[in-house]
This record gives sequence, C-alpha cells and structure tokens, in this order.
Amino acid sequence: YGEALAVNSGVKKHFDFVRRSNTKAIAINLAECHTREMTKTIFSKIYDQADIRSAIFLDEISAKTWLLEQLHN
Repeated sequence: YGEALAVNSGVKKHFDFVRRSNTKAIAINLAECHTREMTKTIFSKIYDQADIRSAIFLDEISAKTWLLEQLHN
C-alpha cells in the first residue's frame, strides 16, 4: 500500500534481475498505489526494455486472470 518509488540504483537492480530471470509476464496491481501514473511509467519502461509482457491493473482478480492467460500462451 502507498507509494511504489525507487531510486535509480534500485530500478537498475530490478531491471537486471527481471532481465536475467525466466519471467514470462508481470501483472502490476496499482489499486492501493498513491503514485499510479509515476509507478506505471517507471515499471512499464523497465518491462518494455527487458522485453517482458506486462500490464497494469486496478484490482487483483483482473491482474491474476491476465497473468494466468499469459502463462498458458
């Protein structure tokens, strides 16, 4: 809950981690985030650059449904 902000070194470490992992897709639930637009911009950029499918949601059910669809494709 609250703000999902990170310093540049944290963003870089997260990018490197995601890029090295076998992550197929990432669903981001911003329902309780107070900085939605900024968070969406930061993490969408990370996942686009890492070439990982991602989507932003405002509820857990939609996020889980989308994620399950991605995992079965």
